[in-house]
Amino acid sequence: MIKCHVEFNNGISKNFYSDKNETEILKKILEFCERYGVETVEGRWSREYGKKWDRNADAGTMNGIKTYCPVNGWDCPYYKDGICHIGNPQEDCDDWASVFECWEDWEDA
Repeated sequence: MIKCHVEFNNGISKNFYSDKNETEILKKILEFCERYGVETVEGRWSREYGKKWDRNADAGTMNGIKTYCPVNGWDCPYYKDGICHIGNPQEDCDDWASVFECWEDWEDA
């Protein structure tokens, strides 16, 4: 897993993660800057080894743990009995991402 800790000109800092590559993280950082009208001040890259994420959207699990919807989105087509069944809620669900910045945040909750 690749991680980039970025500090912005408004005093906020944020971690961006990817299982794929640095380009994916750079796109996320650019989108964040455009969305919130900020600029990057500093970024520190690192890799985390040994951590594997196993998402089973059909079962509504991540690493075998049920992924309950953090906003109780009963009107969402991926919501069933309180569980999120979207393929990658971290990337594809704004509600999920508003509660958890990364899978590590979800895991710590």
